Amino acid sequence: MIVDKVFDLLGGYSDPNYGVSYGLSDNNRWEKLLDTPRLWGHNPAVNDYEPTAQNLVQAITELLASAEHTIDISTLTPLPYGLFLEAIKAGIEAAIAKGHRPVVRVLEGVYFPLLTTGEPTSKMVSFLRELSVSLDVPIYAGAMQSSALSWNHSKLIIVDGKRAICGGHNLWSSDYTGFGPVHDVSMQLSGPAITTAQNFLNKIWSVLASYSRGCDITKWYWSRLIYRGNIYKNALPVIKHNLAEPTGDTRVLALGRMGDGLVDASPSANASQTARIAAIQHAKSHIRLSQQMIGVMDIG
Repeated sequence: MIVDKVFDLLGGYSDPNYGVSYGLSDNNRWEKLLDTPRLWGHNPAVNDYEPTAQNLVQAITELLASAEHTIDISTLTPLPYGLFLEAIKAGIEAAIAKGHRPVVRVLEGVYFPLLTTGEPTSKMVSFLRELSVSLDVPIYAGAMQSSALSWNHSKLIIVDGKRAICGGHNLWSSDYTGFGPVHDVSMQLSGPAITTAQNFLNKIWSVLASYSRGCDITKWYWSRLIYRGNIYKNALPVIKHNLAEPTGDTRVLALGRMGDGLVDASPSANASQTARIAAIQHAKSHIRLSQQMIGVMDIG
Protein backbone atom coordinates (compact mmCIF):
# COMPACT_ATOMS: atom_id res chain seq x y z
CA MET A 1 0.00 0.00 0.00
CA ILE A 2 1.09 3.58 -0.63
CA VAL A 3 0.70 4.40 3.06
CA ASP A 4 3.27 1.74 3.99
CA LYS A 5 5.71 2.89 1.30
CA VAL A 6 5.48 6.48 2.48
CA PHE A 7 5.88 5.40 6.10
CA ASP A 8 9.06 3.47 5.25
CA LEU A 9 10.42 6.44 3.29
CA LEU A 10 9.95 8.67 6.33
CA GLY A 11 12.08 6.30 8.39
CA GLY A 12 9.61 3.77 9.70
CA TYR A 13 9.74 3.00 13.39
CA SER A 14 13.46 3.81 13.78
CA ASP A 15 13.54 7.52 12.88
CA PRO A 16 13.87 9.89 15.89
CA ASN A 17 10.85 11.87 14.66
CA TYR A 18 8.60 8.80 14.62
CA GLY A 19 5.62 9.41 16.87
CA VAL A 20 6.09 13.20 16.79
CA SER A 21 6.03 14.50 13.21
CA TYR A 22 4.58 11.29 11.82
CA GLY A 23 3.10 8.01 12.98
CA LEU A 24 1.35 4.94 11.58
CA SER A 25 -1.37 3.20 13.55
CA ASP A 26 -4.23 0.75 13.13
CA ASN A 27 -7.56 0.52 14.96
CA ASN A 28 -8.61 4.14 14.60
CA ARG A 29 -12.15 5.34 14.00
CA TRP A 30 -13.08 7.94 11.42
CA GLU A 31 -16.00 9.66 13.17
CA LYS A 32 -17.18 12.38 10.81
CA LEU A 33 -16.24 14.62 7.90
CA LEU A 34 -16.54 18.33 8.67
CA ASP A 35 -16.77 20.10 5.34
CA THR A 36 -17.86 23.72 5.13
CA PRO A 37 -19.81 25.72 4.11
CA ARG A 38 -21.98 22.96 2.58
CA LEU A 39 -23.56 25.31 0.05
CA TRP A 40 -23.12 23.26 -3.12
CA GLY A 41 -25.84 24.21 -5.61
CA HIS A 42 -26.90 27.28 -3.65
CA ASN A 43 -27.66 30.43 -5.65
CA PRO A 44 -24.70 32.75 -4.92
CA ALA A 45 -26.94 35.78 -5.51
CA VAL A 46 -29.11 34.84 -2.52
CA ASN A 47 -27.59 35.50 0.89
CA ASP A 48 -29.91 33.54 3.16
CA TYR A 49 -27.43 31.14 4.70
CA GLU A 50 -25.58 32.95 7.50
CA PRO A 51 -24.16 31.75 9.79
CA THR A 52 -22.45 28.88 8.00
CA ALA A 53 -20.12 26.16 9.33
CA GLN A 54 -22.70 25.20 11.94
CA ASN A 55 -21.68 21.55 11.63
CA LEU A 56 -18.12 22.46 12.63
CA VAL A 57 -19.21 24.78 15.44
CA GLN A 58 -21.47 22.08 16.87
CA ALA A 59 -18.78 19.40 16.52
CA ILE A 60 -16.30 21.54 18.46
CA THR A 61 -18.75 22.08 21.31
CA GLU A 62 -19.68 18.40 21.48
CA LEU A 63 -16.08 17.22 21.37
CA LEU A 64 -14.95 19.60 24.12
CA ALA A 65 -17.98 18.69 26.22
CA SER A 66 -16.61 15.13 26.38
CA ALA A 67 -13.31 16.27 27.93
CA GLU A 68 -12.43 14.86 31.33
CA HIS A 69 -8.76 15.83 31.73
CA THR A 70 -7.23 17.91 28.93
CA ILE A 71 -8.10 20.06 25.94
CA ASP A 72 -5.42 21.00 23.39
CA ILE A 73 -6.19 23.50 20.62
CA SER A 74 -3.83 24.64 17.86
CA THR A 75 -4.59 27.21 15.17
CA LEU A 76 -3.15 29.99 13.05
CA THR A 77 -3.31 33.59 14.28
CA PRO A 78 -5.63 35.19 15.26
CA LEU A 79 -6.83 33.24 18.27
CA PRO A 80 -10.37 31.80 18.05
CA TYR A 81 -13.14 34.39 18.03
CA GLY A 82 -16.82 34.79 17.25
CA LEU A 83 -18.84 31.59 16.98
CA PHE A 84 -15.72 29.47 17.43
CA LEU A 85 -14.82 31.13 20.72
CA GLU A 86 -18.42 30.67 21.83
CA ALA A 87 -18.28 27.00 20.82
CA ILE A 88 -15.08 26.44 22.79
CA LYS A 89 -16.47 28.11 25.87
CA ALA A 90 -19.78 26.23 25.64
CA GLY A 91 -17.92 22.93 25.32
CA ILE A 92 -15.74 23.60 28.37
CA GLU A 93 -18.77 24.72 30.36
CA ALA A 94 -20.52 21.46 29.46
CA ALA A 95 -17.50 19.43 30.56
CA ILE A 96 -17.40 21.30 33.88
CA ALA A 97 -21.13 20.71 34.35
CA LYS A 98 -20.40 16.97 34.18
CA GLY A 99 -17.99 17.31 37.10
CA HIS A 100 -14.73 17.54 35.15
CA ARG A 101 -12.08 20.27 35.29
CA PRO A 102 -9.94 19.90 32.19
CA VAL A 103 -6.68 21.79 31.73
CA VAL A 104 -6.80 23.82 28.50
CA ARG A 105 -3.97 24.81 26.12
CA VAL A 106 -4.46 27.05 23.09
CA LEU A 107 -1.52 27.44 20.69
CA GLU A 108 -1.39 30.22 18.11
CA GLY A 109 0.98 30.35 15.17
CA VAL A 110 1.99 33.96 14.48
CA TYR A 111 3.84 35.12 11.40
CA PHE A 112 6.30 37.89 10.70
CA PRO A 113 4.10 40.79 9.50
CA LEU A 114 2.15 40.67 12.76
CA LEU A 115 5.31 41.00 14.83
CA THR A 116 5.96 44.51 13.54
CA THR A 117 3.20 45.67 15.89
CA GLY A 118 4.96 44.19 18.92
CA GLU A 119 4.56 41.11 21.08
CA PRO A 120 1.11 39.48 20.86
CA THR A 121 0.75 39.10 24.63
CA SER A 122 -1.93 41.78 24.99
CA LYS A 123 -4.19 39.94 22.53
CA MET A 124 -3.48 36.66 24.32
CA VAL A 125 -4.49 38.18 27.66
CA SER A 126 -7.69 39.60 26.15
CA PHE A 127 -8.51 36.19 24.67
CA LEU A 128 -7.85 34.43 27.97
CA ARG A 129 -10.01 36.84 29.92
CA GLU A 130 -12.88 36.51 27.45
CA LEU A 131 -12.67 32.71 27.36
CA SER A 132 -12.21 32.18 31.07
CA VAL A 133 -15.29 34.06 32.31
CA SER A 134 -17.15 31.65 34.62
CA LEU A 135 -14.63 28.86 33.84
CA ASP A 136 -12.78 27.75 36.96
CA VAL A 137 -10.09 25.83 35.08
CA PRO A 138 -6.48 26.67 34.16
CA ILE A 139 -6.19 27.95 30.58
CA TYR A 140 -2.85 28.42 28.83
CA ALA A 141 -2.32 30.45 25.67
CA GLY A 142 0.88 30.28 23.64
CA ALA A 143 2.10 31.98 20.49
CA MET A 144 5.14 31.08 18.44
CA GLN A 145 7.20 31.74 15.34
CA SER A 146 10.38 29.70 15.26
CA SER A 147 12.08 31.65 12.47
CA ALA A 148 11.38 34.40 9.96
CA LEU A 149 9.65 31.93 7.63
CA SER A 150 8.43 29.25 10.05
CA TRP A 151 5.45 29.23 12.40
CA ASN A 152 2.85 26.82 13.71
CA HIS A 153 0.20 26.18 11.07
CA SER A 154 -1.47 23.07 12.50
CA LYS A 155 -5.21 22.97 13.14
CA LEU A 156 -5.94 20.52 15.93
CA ILE A 157 -8.47 20.17 18.72
CA ILE A 158 -7.51 17.22 20.96
CA VAL A 159 -9.48 15.94 23.93
CA ASP A 160 -7.93 13.66 26.58
CA GLY A 161 -5.37 12.40 24.04
CA LYS A 162 -8.12 10.18 22.59
CA ARG A 163 -10.24 12.15 20.11
CA ALA A 164 -9.50 15.04 17.80
CA ILE A 165 -10.72 17.36 15.10
CA CYS A 166 -7.94 17.91 12.59
CA GLY A 167 -7.64 19.36 9.12
CA GLY A 168 -7.77 22.72 7.42
CA HIS A 169 -10.06 25.00 9.41
CA ASN A 170 -8.76 28.09 11.09
CA LEU A 171 -11.01 29.21 13.92
CA TRP A 172 -11.91 32.54 12.31
CA SER A 173 -15.58 33.34 12.48
CA SER A 174 -15.56 36.10 9.85
CA ASP A 175 -14.02 33.78 7.24
CA TYR A 176 -16.08 30.67 7.88
CA THR A 177 -19.44 31.67 9.35
CA GLY A 178 -20.30 34.89 7.52
CA PHE A 179 -20.95 36.08 3.96
CA GLY A 180 -18.93 34.42 1.19
CA PRO A 181 -17.49 31.75 3.51
CA VAL A 182 -14.22 29.91 2.91
CA HIS A 183 -14.52 26.33 1.68
CA ASP A 184 -12.55 23.98 3.93
CA VAL A 185 -12.42 20.42 5.25
CA SER A 186 -11.54 18.82 8.57
CA MET A 187 -12.31 15.45 10.10
CA GLN A 188 -13.03 14.03 13.53
CA LEU A 189 -11.02 10.98 14.52
CA SER A 190 -10.40 8.78 17.54
CA GLY A 191 -7.85 6.11 18.35
CA PRO A 192 -4.07 5.63 18.54
CA ALA A 193 -3.35 8.18 15.78
CA ILE A 194 -4.27 10.92 18.25
CA THR A 195 -1.14 10.11 20.27
CA THR A 196 1.05 11.38 17.41
CA ALA A 197 -0.93 14.63 17.25
CA GLN A 198 -0.57 15.06 21.01
CA ASN A 199 3.18 14.44 20.85
CA PHE A 200 3.47 16.93 17.98
CA LEU A 201 1.92 19.71 20.05
CA ASN A 202 3.94 18.70 23.10
CA LYS A 203 7.14 19.18 21.12
CA ILE A 204 6.14 22.71 20.11
CA TRP A 205 4.98 23.59 23.62
CA SER A 206 8.16 22.20 25.20
CA VAL A 207 10.25 24.66 23.17
CA LEU A 208 7.81 27.50 23.79
CA ALA A 209 7.78 26.80 27.53
CA SER A 210 11.57 27.03 27.75
CA TYR A 211 11.17 30.76 27.04
CA SER A 212 7.98 31.31 29.07
CA ARG A 213 9.64 33.15 31.94
CA GLY A 214 12.59 34.65 30.11
CA CYS A 215 13.10 37.88 28.23
CA ASP A 216 15.11 36.86 25.16
CA ILE A 217 13.84 39.36 22.59
CA THR A 218 15.49 37.41 19.77
CA LYS A 219 13.07 34.49 20.31
CA TRP A 220 9.47 34.72 19.13
CA TYR A 221 7.74 32.67 21.79
CA TRP A 222 5.11 34.01 24.18
CA SER A 223 2.82 32.37 26.72
CA ARG A 224 0.36 33.20 29.47
CA LEU A 225 -1.77 31.30 31.96
CA ILE A 226 -5.04 32.47 33.45
CA TYR A 227 -6.40 30.81 36.54
CA ARG A 228 -9.16 32.20 38.75
CA GLY A 229 -8.84 35.59 37.09
CA ASN A 230 -5.09 35.95 37.57
CA ILE A 231 -2.62 36.12 34.68
CA TYR A 232 0.74 34.36 35.00
CA LYS A 233 3.78 34.25 32.74
CA ASN A 234 3.75 30.50 32.31
CA ALA A 235 3.33 27.62 29.85
CA LEU A 236 2.46 23.93 30.06
CA PRO A 237 5.21 22.04 28.20
CA VAL A 238 3.72 18.53 28.13
CA ILE A 239 0.33 16.85 28.27
CA LYS A 240 0.76 13.16 29.00
CA HIS A 241 -1.70 10.38 28.28
CA ASN A 242 -1.41 6.67 27.73
CA LEU A 243 -1.59 5.44 24.14
CA ALA A 244 -5.15 5.94 22.98
CA GLU A 245 -7.16 2.73 22.96
CA PRO A 246 -8.38 1.11 19.72
CA THR A 247 -11.71 2.50 18.59
CA GLY A 248 -12.19 1.11 15.08
CA ASP A 249 -10.57 -0.58 12.11
CA THR A 250 -9.08 2.35 10.18
CA ARG A 251 -5.35 2.62 9.46
CA VAL A 252 -4.02 6.18 9.72
CA LEU A 253 -0.73 7.78 8.70
CA ALA A 254 -0.58 10.93 10.84
CA LEU A 255 1.63 13.69 9.42
CA GLY A 256 2.90 17.05 10.60
CA ARG A 257 5.61 19.59 9.84
CA MET A 258 8.02 20.68 12.56
CA GLY A 259 9.08 24.32 12.50
CA ASP A 260 12.64 25.53 11.95
CA GLY A 261 14.75 24.99 15.02
CA LEU A 262 12.33 22.70 16.86
CA VAL A 263 14.11 19.55 15.68
CA ASP A 264 16.99 18.85 13.30
CA ALA A 265 16.00 19.45 9.69
CA SER A 266 15.24 16.23 7.82
CA PRO A 267 12.63 14.71 5.49
CA SER A 268 10.92 13.13 8.49
CA ALA A 269 10.77 16.45 10.37
CA ASN A 270 8.98 17.87 7.35
CA ALA A 271 6.85 14.76 7.16
CA SER A 272 3.65 16.06 5.61
CA GLN A 273 5.45 17.66 2.67
CA THR A 274 7.71 14.64 2.18
CA ALA A 275 4.68 12.34 2.27
CA ARG A 276 2.69 14.38 -0.26
CA ILE A 277 5.53 14.23 -2.77
CA ALA A 278 6.08 10.51 -2.19
CA ALA A 279 2.37 9.71 -2.48
CA ILE A 280 2.11 11.51 -5.82
CA GLN A 281 5.19 9.71 -7.09
CA HIS A 282 3.58 6.35 -6.24
CA ALA A 283 0.25 7.19 -7.88
CA LYS A 284 -0.71 4.80 -10.72
CA SER A 285 -4.06 5.98 -12.10
CA HIS A 286 -5.33 9.17 -10.49
CA ILE A 287 -4.58 11.95 -7.99
CA ARG A 288 -7.22 13.86 -6.01
CA LEU A 289 -6.44 17.08 -4.15
CA SER A 290 -8.39 18.98 -1.51
CA GLN A 291 -6.67 22.35 -1.45
CA GLN A 292 -7.69 25.98 -0.97
CA MET A 293 -5.09 27.15 -3.46
CA ILE A 294 -1.94 25.96 -5.20
CA GLY A 295 1.07 28.22 -5.08
CA VAL A 296 1.32 31.68 -3.50
CA MET A 297 -1.40 34.27 -3.96
CA ASP A 298 -0.18 37.74 -4.93
CA ILE A 299 -2.17 40.29 -2.93
CA GLY A 300 0.19 43.20 -3.54
